Formats: sequence, structure tokens, C-alpha cells
Amino acid sequence: MKKIFALFTLLICTVSFAQQRELKEVSSESLIHVWGLVKYKHPNVSRGGYDMDQEFLKAYTTLETIKSEEALNTFLKQWIKQFDSSKHPLKKDGIKVVEDKLFTVNARFEWIDSDLYDKELKSILIDLKDNTNYGKYYLTNRKISSIVKFDHEKPLPNFSNGNESHRMLFLSSFWNSIRYGNVNIYLADTPWDEVLTDFVPRFKTKEGVEFEYLKDELFVKLNDSHSDYQASYYLNTKVKRFSTYGTKNINDSLVITTIYDPIEAKESNIELGDVIFRVEGKSVKDYRESTIGKYVSVSNPNYLKRFESFYFPALGDQESMTVSIKKKSGEIIERTVPLLKGEEFKNFKTIKSLFKEQKAPELGDDIGYLHLGRATKKRLKSFFKANSSKQSIILDLRNYPENISPELITSYLLPHRTTFFKALGWYGPALGEWDSKVGIAKIIDPFKVGNENKDYYKGTVVLLVDHTTLSAAEYMGMGIQQAPRCITIGKQTGGAVTNRVRVLLKDDTTIDFSGYGAFYPNDKEYNVHRNGLKIDHIVSESANDYNAYGMIQYAVDLINKKSLGK
Repeated sequence: MKKIFALFTLLICTVSFAQQRELKEVSSESLIHVWGLVKYKHPNVSRGGYDMDQEFLKAYTTLETIKSEEALNTFLKQWIKQFDSSKHPLKKDGIKVVEDKLFTVNARFEWIDSDLYDKELKSILIDLKDNTNYGKYYLTNRKISSIVKFDHEKPLPNFSNGNESHRMLFLSSFWNSIRYGNVNIYLADTPWDEVLTDFVPRFKTKEGVEFEYLKDELFVKLNDSHSDYQASYYLNTKVKRFSTYGTKNINDSLVITTIYDPIEAKESNIELGDVIFRVEGKSVKDYRESTIGKYVSVSNPNYLKRFESFYFPALGDQESMTVSIKKKSGEIIERTVPLLKGEEFKNFKTIKSLFKEQKAPELGDDIGYLHLGRATKKRLKSFFKANSSKQSIILDLRNYPENISPELITSYLLPHRTTFFKALGWYGPALGEWDSKVGIAKIIDPFKVGNENKDYYKGTVVLLVDHTTLSAAEYMGMGIQQAPRCITIGKQTGGAVTNRVRVLLKDDTTIDFSGYGAFYPNDKEYNVHRNGLKIDHIVSESANDYNAYGMIQYAVDLINKKSLGK
């Protein structure tokens, strides 16, 4: 009987402890929600009347004393009421923007309806949510664009990731900056509220190196190829060595396209065109997702594959790595390949490349080809002069053009001035605005290209794209696609089109995200952010007998079929 009583007592204590632990997590999550709402929507606080970092730290300390839902409600109501709003009263006079231009998808406040909150607290929170008399101390527009900027954010002095309240402020500040300032967050794989629920208990307990890794994992949830965290602990400590083999990911196999150490390759019986299908005993996909994929934010999985070209297999600081290879002959071999530090590569005088060994396809007399990454103003002029009468031109955008602009190249391709881009800009906390234009943009529309030009190129334009087409390259691609006879072929692009927005974090590091939603002129559904450019023909490739010029060959074949009426 005593054993049964003891077991019953243990069970009651365990349940009680679990409930208490859950209340602590829920209380922390509630404070983060309420703190963000007050910071950005309270009529006085949003004007910079308080040090909200210190207010959070004081409130978080008080949470330790809260033992019930009733006490939590009482505390949150008192905490909100301490911020005087008599000078700037709450208003609900409506949003001052044409209704069909307002984007409200991110204005999600379902958390207010939680059974956790009593009627009075819900009423207070709803009034804040609906308030239109808020200041722009923390969030505002840039003067010549509708991209959000985070004014007056400061790092926390003496930030320590060993301090739980500091870690939770870090999470609260970042999470709310994205909730209220990132117009593209609705596209994230994990709903942003669920991200908070997931990370609250983890930020409570992880410190030191574990906290640094945790930040990387949090930023992955942005699903934004522009969110390349420069202070990433993972990238700065694990990406130190590089394979002596450059690769191309084809269907989650790695084709060896470059050999940096021909002597070692010969000794290992490794040749250009061989295919790596396992890395350290894992499939290429599993290896990628358990390493780079866990710690690096990307807009789409296709863009993540670029790391295998630049970093493969530099995902650790070991001096070698075991890979399984299928040779061109079909033979399966296993090899341990060396990993070298970057400066060691300068010792290699001879480098073998599949692009040099294979022959580029014959274009014929009626097709022109231009690599846009190497284009200049002068080269562009001579190219269009030489190819103006040709039936087709191939514009290769599998790169990042640095010496030409969308305005320059489209001046050769478009017959009229044309809108090529519809922007979803930031309007207010958690709100976006279609076609918002401020400052100089009201005079010169940045989203129009081309001019009246009767001598524009009238043939077929074939645009080549893939995962290396990112950011300004995608923006240029959207302009090129307005050419009257443009066909886009290739693979999914990087999905991060627009200007970066920088957020200052509480540990004095920064993280970026894409500032606009990126849409085609007559399509409010397809956001090029994350999705990449629209593609007319997806080009499939095979790792076996890989053709380095396969996409160009596909373009030539497509042009020839069209010319023959097939």
C-alpha cells in the first residue's frame, strides 16, 4: 500500500512539475508576443518613450514569480498599463491606403484569442492591434523606397549568452522584428508563430556554443537566401577546408567537374565526369541536409546545392573525407579525398576542368550567345550589333552580372518602356503595400525598363537560368523576360530578388532579409521570392555522362525545333 501511495505521490509531483514547466514556457511566449505588440503599436512606446530592452528584462525576471494563469493575466495587464498613453491616445481611424493596395496576410494575431487570456486582457490587446496612432521610432520606411528600416535598434550592453534573460531578449527582438517588418515572412515553411513556440524552450536552456548553433538554426527559418549570417558559428568554424574536387549537383549526385590536384586524382583513379553518390556513408542529400542544410538559410532547396560547388565537402575541419564514386565505366570505388585550407590551393599550377575538356555545341550561323556575367557596356553594344539580324540569341544568366544593369540590357530588347516588376513594400507593422512609391520613386519609376525603340532585337531571346541566378541577377532576369519573344529555360533560381534589409541583433551581430516581395506585373500570386523566376522549360540533366554544356545544347535544339516548326 505504501508503494502504491508513493507511486501516486510521484505521479502527482511529475504532472505538477510538467504543468509548471509548461506555464513558464507559455508565459515567456506570451511576454514576447505582448512586448512586440506594445513596442510597435502602442501610441507612446512606438514613439520611443521607453527603453524596451530594459523593460523586457525587468518583465522577464518577474515571470519567475508567476505560478498561475490568473497571475500571468494580472501581470500582463499591469505591465501594459504602466506605459502612459494619455499624450497619444489609441485611435482606430482606419488604414490610410487604398484597400486593394493593402497586404494583410502577415497581420496575424490569432494568439490574442488564446484561452490563456481573460476577457479584459484580450480587449486591451485587440485595442493595441487595431491602433493606427503609432509612431515610427523603431520601424519606418527608407526615404527613397518602401523598404523597412529598423531605426534606433541597439545591441544590449554586456550581452552574455550565459544569461537566460539576455538570450530571451535576443529571441524576442529578432522574432518581432521579422513579424512586424518582413513582408515575405508569410512564405516561410514554418508559420512564424510556430517558430516562436519551438524556440522559446530551446533559448531558455542553450548557452555557450550551443546558443551559437541555435542562432544559425533560428535564421534558417527565414527561408531566405539573403539571410547569410556573417557571424555564423557553423560557417566560421566548420567550413575551413575544401575538397580538391569541384562538383556539380545533378539529381543529388555530385559530378566531378574540376580537379585541382591532378596528381592526387591520378593516384586515386578519379577522373572528370566521375559521380560521387555517397559522402561519409550518407547519401549526398542526407549529408547536405544534416550539415549545411541545418545551419544555412536558403529560399529554396535548389539554391542550397550551390554550397556543394564552393564548399564540398568542407563541412568540418578534418583533413580528409570518405566518398563513394561511380566511375564513367560503371565501376564503384570508395576513396578518401584530401581536404585543404583555402590558401593551399594556390600551389596548384595545373587545374583540369570538364568545361575545357568537353566541346561547346555548334551554334550555327543564326544563333548568338552571350555570357552575361562577363558582359560590359562595350561588349553588349558590339554583341547586339553583330547579332541584330540573327534568328535567336541565347543570354546566359547562370551567373551574377556586375558590369551591366537591367536598364542597359533591356534597352536592346524592348520596343517600349515597360513595367517588369511589381513590388510588395512595407507599409506599417505587419502590413505591406502593393506598388508603394516614396521619394524619388514617385518621379522615376524604378520598376520600368526600356524606351521607345524601333530597332529593338526582334528575334527569339532564350534566357538560361539556374540556382546560381540570384538577387540582382534574378531582378535583371525579370526585365529580360519582358522581351516580346523571350523563352526562359533551366532550373529553379535562388529566390532572393530584392534589396537586403539589415537587422541589428542584441549580441551586436546582424542578419539580413529580402526587403520586397517580388512579383511580375500582372500576377499578385506568384512571389519570385523563394519561388525563383518563372521558367518555360525545365531542363533535366543526368549525372551519368554529364554534359557541361547540356543547357546550351538544349537551347540550341529548342531553337532549331521552333525554326523547323516542330
